Amino acid sequence: MPSRPLDPRTWSRFGRVLLVITIVGLGIRAAYVVGAKLEEGTNIGDQIFYNAAANRLAWGDGFVEPFDPHPPPLLGSDPAADHPPLTILVLTPVSLLTDDSPNAHRFTMALLGTATVVLIGLRGRALAGDRAGLIAASIAAVYPNLWVNDGLIMSETLSALIVTIALLLTYRLLRGPSLKLAIWLGVVCGLAALTRAELVLLVPALLVPAALLARQTDRRMRLRLAAAGTGVAVAVMLPWVAYNMSRFDEPVFPSTNDGIALLGSNCETVYNGSDTGLTDLNCLKGNPRGDQSVDSRIYRDRAFDYISEHKGRAVVVTVARVGRTWSVFRPLDMLD
Repeated sequence: MPSRPLDPRTWSRFGRVLLVITIVGLGIRAAYVVGAKLEEGTNIGDQIFYNAAANRLAWGDGFVEPFDPHPPPLLGSDPAADHPPLTILVLTPVSLLTDDSPNAHRFTMALLGTATVVLIGLRGRALAGDRAGLIAASIAAVYPNLWVNDGLIMSETLSALIVTIALLLTYRLLRGPSLKLAIWLGVVCGLAALTRAELVLLVPALLVPAALLARQTDRRMRLRLAAAGTGVAVAVMLPWVAYNMSRFDEPVFPSTNDGIALLGSNCETVYNGSDTGLTDLNCLKGNPRGDQSVDSRIYRDRAFDYISEHKGRAVVVTVARVGRTWSVFRPLDMLD
């Protein structure tokens, strides 16, 4: 399908409606923060980490464990990479300007979530025209699985924004390949990996296929696009990885959270019984008390040992997890 002409009148109509949708989306997110989150505090889930880590960075303490885990809630000073750094970096200026206000962090996330609504609208327009773009933006504005995260202090909001940008660039690369687009896509994929560790998969799953499938160019150019984009993505991630290598006893790439995730998802309580397919952080009992990288390696080893000893449950647990994801297996559990 040829690219849509940039008719100023068409853009004007599209832009006016998109602006209305954007205002509605922002209103929903702001109302959610005001109505449900202002008095909540940050002691639920990963919010406590992102809020406190941004505050500690704003104080000049660097990327350290926000709270001493032995025991909380004292201030900690150990090096920390519980999560990749980009969400913390985005929130740090807000901490500086608002005296560490968690609600300022929430409203920042609401603004970022609203930007995602706009970009989804533009993405839909690029694919299928004005109507599709406005429908896509409308869905994004009111879709609970988007705005519910935009009232939290978590990485999901920034991840959604960056992935949407990556998709826009991917579409442009497929339609009109250039080295510049491949480089920008590499930058965005690198930033995605610095937001959520699993988004490093955008490089092999999105960037490389898009470069190799790009139209109107020869095989050599496609390989150059893939190599350039991948190289730039690695370069974007490299400073954080090098920093981690300099301060931890064990190798750390995006974060130290892999050991926790593996062991919490592969232990007795989530392989059997009513909690099959969930994650149980109580499985982390017996904290090894090394630095985070050492703890993560020990947790990984325990998880892989458990997996190898319980291979017969692998299919059952996998099916249960997929079923829970789509709310077809014990859906009421997710309300707790």
